[in-house]
Amino acid sequence: MSYANIIKGNITHASAILYFTKLNYNVLLPTFDHLPYDIVLEQDGVFLTVQCKFTTSFTKEHYIIKLHRGINPKELYKDVDLFFIQTPEHTILVTNQQCEYTKSRIKIHRKYANV
Repeated sequence: MSYANIIKGNITHASAILYFTKLNYNVLLPTFDHLPYDIVLEQDGVFLTVQCKFTTSFTKEHYIIKLHRGINPKELYKDVDLFFIQTPEHTILVTNQQCEYTKSRIKIHRKYANV
């Protein structure tokens, strides 16, 4: 992973924390980075897991999140409640059910890019 990608990931992570804090969620940060989610939200005793991603890849109808080969995203992210996706133009918040999974990618339809 390149340094530029690490910076983009850090910016996306910080943006998600700011976004959810403004919505009065308690934002919890895992101690280690081996989990399939980046942050946990809590509000009124309800907890949600959030995976943060940045992408510049898209087609006419989808945003594409490329993953490392060998990772089955449907299995890896099965317990993630929300994806917070940052693009140069949009912030996209989608549920796991709104994601389409392929062998090494996650696809999000552009109709969900309305956060």
